[in-house]
Amino acid sequence: MVGHGHSVGSALGIQWHVLSIFGPRFVTGRLMARFGKEHVAAVGLLLIGGSALVALSGLDIVHFWGALILLGIGWNFGFVGAKAMVADRHSPSERSKVQGANDFMVFGIVACASFFAGSLLHSSGWGAINRLVPPAAALILVPLIWREAHAATVDLGALRAGPTRIDLVDGRTSMMDANSSIGQPVIVSVSRAWVGCHAAFGTEFEQSPARD
Repeated sequence: MVGHGHSVGSALGIQWHVLSIFGPRFVTGRLMARFGKEHVAAVGLLLIGGSALVALSGLDIVHFWGALILLGIGWNFGFVGAKAMVADRHSPSERSKVQGANDFMVFGIVACASFFAGSLLHSSGWGAINRLVPPAAALILVPLIWREAHAATVDLGALRAGPTRIDLVDGRTSMMDANSSIGQPVIVSVSRAWVGCHAAFGTEFEQSPARD
């Protein structure tokens, strides 16, 4: 910002950037419980890519501020969502070590990159750096979308195999069958949203095949 003549308000833009990184943490956990870790991480990647597009759209103060705020929120959603995905794929005894190693690598790379940020900006320019961001975000987003599509296919296969029962802690059950009149794809989407809503409001559940 200073390099393009924006001295007034530059510090305030950085403040909003920092606030947008840490502020959403009050709601990120609830969003992950309701919509899923993968979806929150995907939105974070889209916001990071969008921040680069905003930065490329102009050099006014509003472009810098908008890019910084979107980048901060995108970082929060992407980092917290991905960190939860890492923890979700390990046993409770492994999670502390895995999360520690993950944080060490992430912030170690951030620290190393900070040493080269100034020289990279000077040699390549503001526009060149921002043009690298959307392809990098897409490189991560595409496998994430493919994984979610594959998971939906697996869920549909489970429904085709027979009725699926969702057991709640209070003893209530709900049966889902692939032969519903509303259609199989809708069944998968509605069942996931229904389970997510229960998780968001603190209801514990477990999904298991129907037993005789």
